[in-house]
Amino acid sequence: MRVEDIDFDTLPNSFVLKDTLGSGGNDVIIVKDKAQADIPDIKKKLVQWLERPSRGKNSGREWVYENKPHRILIEKYLTDSNQLNGIVDYKFFCFQGKVKYVVLDVDRYIHHRRNIYTANWEYLPVSTDHETYGDTIHLPGLFETMKHVAETLSRPFPAVRVDLYQVNQQIYFGELTFYPWSGYVTFTPDEFDFTLGKCFVLPTKE
Repeated sequence: MRVEDIDFDTLPNSFVLKDTLGSGGNDVIIVKDKAQADIPDIKKKLVQWLERPSRGKNSGREWVYENKPHRILIEKYLTDSNQLNGIVDYKFFCFQGKVKYVVLDVDRYIHHRRNIYTANWEYLPVSTDHETYGDTIHLPGLFETMKHVAETLSRPFPAVRVDLYQVNQQIYFGELTFYPWSGYVTFTPDEFDFTLGKCFVLPTKE
């Protein structure tokens, strides 16, 4: 895709632009009101994304992205006035097609906080690089349905994180993540890192 191929006139009033090689919430442009947006500046940023070198051998623990081209995604802007600041991100850690743990990210662009739960929505006193929100968030209304979606999508893989959103009583797919936090996030207590590692069992050759 070339930036000049994007017809901004045909886009809705609100939308989101992403770089396919971005991560961690980086390389994301959120347009809430197109009439107030600086479209020339946005185009300039998109050109910069596309002109950056692809990830080379320094891709770290995300080697699968090595030498892949940058592409631009244009997505629907999701908003739910009944939620916290921004939409809530549900990350389902699945092993052998079963949800083992759930990570909840809230207030990502204001005061990013993160909770960790069991597959039965039992709060765990585990923190990462973001402080916890505390055991104050009730079980989501569509939690069991989201678990079913996550387990269905994860079935072909020994381990994968399935990211979903629940907005206005609808479930939206975010992504399949095979390299959560590039493998570098630390847990407190450290034992939780080993707990996750024990869940990861590679299939045996027949």
